[in-house]
Amino acid sequence: MKNIFLKWVLIISFFTTGIFLSCQKEDFNPPVAKLSKGISTVEAKSVAVNFFSGKVEVGMLRAKPVTEKQVKEVLIVPDDLNQPALYIVNFSPTGFVIVSASQKEMPILGFSEETNFSIENAPLGLREWIELRKDKISMLKGDNIIIPVEVKSEWMKYIKPQDPDYDPELDPENQDYITSRTIEKGPLMKTTWGQGSGYNTFLTPINGLLPPTGCVATATAQVMKYHQFPVTYAWNTMANSYGTSETAKLMKDVGISVGMSYALDGSGAQTSDARNALVSQFGYSSSATYQVYNVNTVVTEISANRPVIFDGYATKDVNGWWIFEQTSYRDGHAWVCEGYRIMECYKQISGTVTQQFVYLYMNWGWNGQYNGYFASNNFNITFTDGSTTNFKYKNRCITNIHP
Repeated sequence: MKNIFLKWVLIISFFTTGIFLSCQKEDFNPPVAKLSKGISTVEAKSVAVNFFSGKVEVGMLRAKPVTEKQVKEVLIVPDDLNQPALYIVNFSPTGFVIVSASQKEMPILGFSEETNFSIENAPLGLREWIELRKDKISMLKGDNIIIPVEVKSEWMKYIKPQDPDYDPELDPENQDYITSRTIEKGPLMKTTWGQGSGYNTFLTPINGLLPPTGCVATATAQVMKYHQFPVTYAWNTMANSYGTSETAKLMKDVGISVGMSYALDGSGAQTSDARNALVSQFGYSSSATYQVYNVNTVVTEISANRPVIFDGYATKDVNGWWIFEQTSYRDGHAWVCEGYRIMECYKQISGTVTQQFVYLYMNWGWNGQYNGYFASNNFNITFTDGSTTNFKYKNRCITNIHP
């Protein structure tokens, strides 16, 4: 895996495929960001605390179960101009919330109830997600952006959740009051597997050291463990949170079946080969499909109790000029989507749904680190002249995985 330069403070990118996906953890020495107008560190902390404390109305997106947590630290992710784009609020003992630094974006962009966010170990897929968020928020700083009323409403609810002098339903200036409800499913899997010790036991050493299993193998193996198929494996001897001998055997078999290229700095394979291996080598249904990412398809899959294998690239390269311009992607990662929470915004009186915000539960394949919910489908921006843009990279996934 190549080194990736990201402009962050005390921190931290989501999706794509085609070439080898090879991943390892990396270290960072991010620059210091300067604070600017928008959401302050104090306000971001307040939003995150209200999210975890349950001080917001029941239908809103919030942590579950609701518990009292203490803020450990607030990390700042700057944009390309060194201004805050995102805040990551870490809680003690566990949990983090990713808060937008702009009120032109939804307040809550990602969260985990079970892990903290560490600078050094963020997986490539998550880094790509962060980069996309930064790109969108930078664009939103323009004055010609239409901000949905749902976004404004959500900020008010998180910033002033207990203001006794503000009742949006009775506010004469807010007759079109937007409220919300949450629909959820999963997480489906119980595994928090990784690529190293306990999982790579049976791999061939390189210069006396065992290489990582590879993210494609780990993602595929976790989905197979969920379905507990084929029956030739002793699934009940595979622990959920650490590698056993049978788990290592599965990892090696999957690696061979996808043509894994093993290396000490990251083992790589094509995600498309995982689909083919599941069908031809392990007897899964031929209806399994390697396709372009579509959030509605993913929600349908999760609703049918089928985890989805994702892949993506942390780095997008554009070379050449004009008609000779070529775009390529590198620094890939594969992981599993195994749940969702959907926040539906609707009009209080009519019940008309005005907007949906989908948060997908991602299992990154890093021993449970960073597993959590991340905003998935709000990359779109509408300008005052009616034009739109979208910040999604090239995204693909394997759907309809079942025996």
